[in-house]
Amino acid sequence: MHIIRHRFQKCFLTLALALFFCNPVNPMSAPAREAGPPAADTQKPRNALVEAFSSTSTTEPAQPRTQSGFNQGQATEHKTGVQIIANKEAALASRFYGTISKIYVKEGENFKAGQPLISFDCRELAAEHAVAQAELRLHSSTDQANSELYAEKVIGSLEKNLSQAKVAEANARIKAINAKMANCKITAPFDGQVVDLKARTYETLLPGSPIMLIQDPRDLGALVQIPPAWLSWLKPGTIFQAQIEETGTSYQAEVSSVGARVDPASRMVKVYATISGIHSELLPGMGGHAEFDQQ
Repeated sequence: MHIIRHRFQKCFLTLALALFFCNPVNPMSAPAREAGPPAADTQKPRNALVEAFSSTSTTEPAQPRTQSGFNQGQATEHKTGVQIIANKEAALASRFYGTISKIYVKEGENFKAGQPLISFDCRELAAEHAVAQAELRLHSSTDQANSELYAEKVIGSLEKNLSQAKVAEANARIKAINAKMANCKITAPFDGQVVDLKARTYETLLPGSPIMLIQDPRDLGALVQIPPAWLSWLKPGTIFQAQIEETGTSYQAEVSSVGARVDPASRMVKVYATISGIHSELLPGMGGHAEFDQQ
């Protein structure tokens, strides 16, 4: 029995020593491994999403941008605001003190060149014109009689010259009244459309009082405001695209003229352009943005 117990203790001790030296986790070597470099990534599973973001952080930096926000050395695109305008537009106003007798058109109505738009009550001017004509006839008769008397040497040159001056004065007065009466009716200067009415029938207006705004909606252009730095490459004849928000369509336009000054408030330069083709859907006042390509 004693021999069996001794052999059992010897086997147990041998097994314990074997387990101690064969165990991969060695508590004595743990501090050394903690101080050493981390294990390689190949021993851990990879995350595709993490790898995707990690790869973007290692790419090359973006190319530097110019002041206008585009890469140098390539064709760049410049954008700015654009507005549709009518090339033919006029604000009609009263040319003398008078009362409107009739307005022949309404807002939004089309008209032809030479068509009457507004007429004034000119009965007082007509009466003045009649009086002036009567005075002219009287002075003309007097001048004719004085010419005959002067030929017979009954009167001197003073009376003759005075009668001639009165005739000239009467003629001048009639011309002035005729000029005023020409403003009694305002006709259309071009084919167009009434945009806005500022006055009504029977209103009495002072000289310069606005009456209506008219325009030709078929003759359209574009107004663009650009930074002064663009003047180094943007010239008359430059082609660009006008993207209009109201129609959702892009229209080709060509720069026709460039402003000669920088606006002190906006620090921008006005540029005028023509739109290619006829587009009935476009109306003055529509807007969007213009896209220029600089080579």
